[in-house]
Amino acid sequence: MTSTDQGIGTLEPEAGLLAEPTFEECQGEFCRFMEDQSSLDLGNKYPDEFVAYSGGRIVDHDRDPTALRARAAASLEVHPARLILYFVHIAFWAE
Repeated sequence: MTSTDQGIGTLEPEAGLLAEPTFEECQGEFCRFMEDQSSLDLGNKYPDEFVAYSGGRIVDHDRDPTALRARAAASLEVHPARLILYFVHIAFWAE
């Protein structure tokens, strides 16, 4: 087996990230989002928009959740179900 056979040094995304995630993977990512939410300053940066969260950071935002999910999944080369999409309702963040 060569290093190319193992996916080392190739431009191919990991097959695992393109596969549909398990419930446990989705739950873990959602829990991380909930923990990180207060430090992300969502209300000031993305009022009345959807945000796409993955890997501990906001990766994109848009008013159209369908376009956002497709664009973010394509740019990260992950299955769309691996993203957390969240609508930032400005009234919730208003003080």
